[in-house]
Amino acid sequence: MNVPVLIATRPLPKSHIERRIGQWLPEAKWTLTPQTEDGRLWLLRLSTEPCSESVQRMLQTLMESDWLIGMDFSYQD
Repeated sequence: MNVPVLIATRPLPKSHIERRIGQWLPEAKWTLTPQTEDGRLWLLRLSTEPCSESVQRMLQTLMESDWLIGMDFSYQD
């Protein structure tokens, strides 16, 4: 399973977002790729069940972050 989620943030280093995601999901279950050089747009690929409790908790954690601007679950590449 490969579920892409486009994440818009204020400028952040990749490691900051990775720490948040890593609190809930093992590294083998996701990848994070910058989509812009300024650290504002990221592509998160989930390779796990998107409705699992751990994914729900991770998404909730991201949504509670003051640096998050938005998430696009309809992104297709």
